[in-house]
Amino acid sequence: MEIQQGYTTEAVKAFSAAVAHDPKLVGPYLNLSRIRMQSAATDQVARAEALRLSLKVLQLDPANDEAHY
Repeated sequence: MEIQQGYTTEAVKAFSAAVAHDPKLVGPYLNLSRIRMQSAATDQVARAEALRLSLKVLQLDPANDEAHY
């Protein structure tokens, strides 16, 4: 919800908390990757983090189409 309202920092905190609570949840990793991809074109650190998160999604859900993209 926060990300839809433009509250990226709060969204990152919420998704990170969800991952800490249950590291097997795919959705929060995918959403964190989406957030990092927003600045990946100009930020190498964000690009590397987005890739790491997408790889985690694939580890948990190999058939996830979005993570393959």
